[in-house]
Amino acid sequence: MNKHSSGFTIIEMLVAVVVSMLLGAAIISFMITWIGGYATTNTRTNLRTDNRRALNIISDDIRMASNAVDYNQWPDDNAPTAPATTLGSSPADTDQHYYWRSTEHQLILIRPALDAAGNVIYDDPVNFIGRKDNFIYYVDTSTRTLYRRAVPVPVSVYPANAFLIAHCGVPTAVGGCPGSDFLLARNVGINPDGTPAFNISYYNKVGIPVSGATSVRAVVISLTLSLTQSGQPISVTNNIRMEFRNN
Repeated sequence: MNKHSSGFTIIEMLVAVVVSMLLGAAIISFMITWIGGYATTNTRTNLRTDNRRALNIISDDIRMASNAVDYNQWPDDNAPTAPATTLGSSPADTDQHYYWRSTEHQLILIRPALDAAGNVIYDDPVNFIGRKDNFIYYVDTSTRTLYRRAVPVPVSVYPANAFLIAHCGVPTAVGGCPGSDFLLARNVGINPDGTPAFNISYYNKVGIPVSGATSVRAVVISLTLSLTQSGQPISVTNNIRMEFRNN
């Protein structure tokens, strides 16, 4: 009577183990690739959302603005410790409280002051003449964060002004109060020259680029947000072109 083996040979078991290991490695590799791709896609989507949100807010603010200006019109205890540019006028170049500047990477808008109900405050209601709040869009380069800072008409001038200025101790080189100012976007990219990738160009009424912000007709703003995900750099850039309707 012949006897037949009923189990696996050592060779068959080794082959089965190797095949299982190869299949497992393939599955793990696929999962790692899928998870990495999902994380990259999710990061890019979040950057796009944050970018569009920030530019939408700035667009809405420009629609309400009268114009851009070269420096803040109202004093700010937390203005930068040095002006970004020299204007050749006082008090902008001699008083630290007026050191905010509209530059290629920073913007100052003036908007009509509003009360808590959203009504414009006028000195002369008949002729629609009133003073204007300042809104400053700046990047804290240490954290790569874009903020909007309000420097409103002081309450001593307009007690009903809906905006109050934030104070946060001694002024810094960047300026502002990151803990209190409105956060527009994190992860602002860096230009090749080391400046923040919040880029602003100014144009006059015939579409010619100008260096000063006062009396410009339009601005073009480019914002780049960037992150590194799974060792891969990811960046998203969006642009807007806005005209000042009240100009």
